Amino acid sequence: MVFSHYSKLKSHYFHIKLLRRALSYLYNKETKSSFEIEHIKPNALRTEKFITSLELAEKEDFCEKERLL
Repeated sequence: MVFSHYSKLKSHYFHIKLLRRALSYLYNKETKSSFEIEHIKPNALRTEKFITSLELAEKEDFCEKERLL
């Protein structure tokens, strides 16, 4: 019984880890595509700031009237 519980926890951990890696990959791919469209060669700091903005946009609603003005 303990082994079964441990196995489920381990499986859950790896699913979360896999999803985080996939999301990180997609953020990086989106960032690269966005900069290519603008014909910009970003440095690592600019790329990281852009990814941070994408992550923030996932968590917050920026379409409120007060934020748009």
